[in-house]
Amino acid sequence: MKIINEVENKLFGNLCCFANDEGEPLFWGKQLKMKFLSQEEQNVVIGLNLYCFDVNFNTKGWDDEDVDSVLKEIYSQYQIFLSDCKGIDDIFIKEFNVEKKEWDIQAIIESKEDLYFKIQVIQVDIIKDSYIINFLLDNEEWSFIVSYDETLPPCFSINPRCEVPFAEMDY
Repeated sequence: MKIINEVENKLFGNLCCFANDEGEPLFWGKQLKMKFLSQEEQNVVIGLNLYCFDVNFNTKGWDDEDVDSVLKEIYSQYQIFLSDCKGIDDIFIKEFNVEKKEWDIQAIIESKEDLYFKIQVIQVDIIKDSYIINFLLDNEEWSFIVSYDETLPPCFSINPRCEVPFAEMDY
């Protein structure tokens, strides 16, 4: 994955347009250096479902109100993700041990040291009402999904990696 364009946004700050190795735009997002499910700082790619923007961060056929609404929804979820980062290790360990039986996962993660040693974050995808942490465990790709509904407590699930169906960028 490579960055093919960067813009400054009043809500998000620096945003990057990520592309595959052939240069085809995939999504807009951020790259943050942070301690996230690890002891060391690492670069974490955060995909943002800003589907109304093309590779030049322009919108075609969208009115300003709809664009503003998309930006605010995704920014709100991004803020929840950043807030959750502080306690996500313990939540991840607890939920992993509840859900691993469903998927017959043999790995044992009982402490933060286990977590930091065995998990490698690939990417975080932020969509409406959810964020998805895609990670490697024993060379298999998995997703830890954190869903929010204003009327319910957060919902957590672990599944084989799920690709976020971001709308195709209009390039």
